[in-house]
Amino acid sequence: MIKLIASDMDGTLIRQRGMPLDPVVYELIDRFAEKGVLFAAASGRQYQSLLQLFAPVRDKMAFICENGGFTCWEGQEEAIYMPREDVWQIMREILEIDFCDVLLSGEKCCYISPRTREYGDWIIYHLKNITGVVDDLFSVPGEFVKVSAYAKGRAAEIAPPLQERWGKKYHVAIAGDRWVDISLADKGMALQKLRTHLGLQREEVLAFGDNFNDIQMLAEAGYGYAMAASDPQVKACCGYTCERVEDILQKLLETGLPV
Repeated sequence: MIKLIASDMDGTLIRQRGMPLDPVVYELIDRFAEKGVLFAAASGRQYQSLLQLFAPVRDKMAFICENGGFTCWEGQEEAIYMPREDVWQIMREILEIDFCDVLLSGEKCCYISPRTREYGDWIIYHLKNITGVVDDLFSVPGEFVKVSAYAKGRAAEIAPPLQERWGKKYHVAIAGDRWVDISLADKGMALQKLRTHLGLQREEVLAFGDNFNDIQMLAEAGYGYAMAASDPQVKACCGYTCERVEDILQKLLETGLPV
């Protein structure tokens, strides 16, 4: 029996960029909570962004944020920090690419020094992050869970050198056509910790994803669903595909099985 459901957001539960979450998702989460099934939003997004997205049911969920760099469930919070010296060097290498911007992510706040207004507006008004706009990213105090390169439409182009340089020490993952995320954590690590905390077996876990930053999470779940439009490498790491997350969740409620 499924006891834990984890779903990516952009490209998965939210199938088109800029679209709102389908209200039926809130109803499904409510119904699962009544049955003792925990739903976890698993995203590269910031905690605050996810809290706003799931406001009607936020107290009935778990949150895997920043690709696993920050996780919150039952009032417990866990952050996995990157060494600051590596953070600075990664940012330098990203900023050497003239069409890239940096997103520097702490636990609950991110920092940008936008090269274009479009980028700043995307972070503040679309993602609705708690955001510090600064002149110098290298002067920001605190600890950080993720560094991201923003390259609109060109993420696949900039990913290989970043993976070659940092892939042995960090998780370097493409997240859509705009982002390359670099962190010590990944969604699979966070899902495994949540599963262990709940005392569940892999066969009691269902996960949905669509992109390379979802691969570890899909592999960690007993039932992993890649979206039908996913890259073949993503589909290869799990046993199932679907067009809509909601359809599988509805079937699970009706039959007790996702397949």
